[in-house]
Amino acid sequence: MNNKSKFSSEYYNLINLYKIAHKNGIKKNDFFLSNNITFDGKSLAPWIQHLKKIINNSNSESVLDYGCGKAKYYKNQIQVEGKNYRGVADYWGVKEVKLFDPGVEEYHEYPLKNYDGVICTDVLEHIGIADLDAVVKDIFSLSNKFVFFVISTILDQKTLDDGRNVHQTVKSEDWWRKFFLNFESYFINIDCNVMLTNLGKDSNIVKKII
Repeated sequence: MNNKSKFSSEYYNLINLYKIAHKNGIKKNDFFLSNNITFDGKSLAPWIQHLKKIINNSNSESVLDYGCGKAKYYKNQIQVEGKNYRGVADYWGVKEVKLFDPGVEEYHEYPLKNYDGVICTDVLEHIGIADLDAVVKDIFSLSNKFVFFVISTILDQKTLDDGRNVHQTVKSEDWWRKFFLNFESYFINIDCNVMLTNLGKDSNIVKKII
């Protein structure tokens, strides 16, 4: 499957900027982050146990991480409740994991089939608003059972090579709720989970809106 026609030219301009960041590192406030920790996939960490419940409840056996970054927790050993696992796939007990991120050379190959669950943590806010519909439809189209989104609602401290904030679409809770409600009737067989982070004055607030 070729997804070239799905998105705008600006989408691919952004992808190129993310390729630069993954290769060279990125500016964060007055500091510069090295490439090995730039978008390394750590945003998955708070959701690992929550996702296991979703995977178990849906009897899912395969997972696609859409926008996986450098896939830190898939490639390295993790410890949950005192027990060691080879990585999150081992902990989740899934038979197959597909890692996809167009900004990372190792994971740039587009998925060629569907997976039971599609995970998308801290990705949508990095997409320009003109491409959001197409990206979300793409994610739903690759899922057999569930989709799981985590979205930040504030600007980031990191800036791309052209000076823009890495968060391209910064919207309120109400905006995101209305946005996702547009998809419910289209994908009635897919369980949609949307978590918003950085709500209000307390940056630690997390809320499930769908």
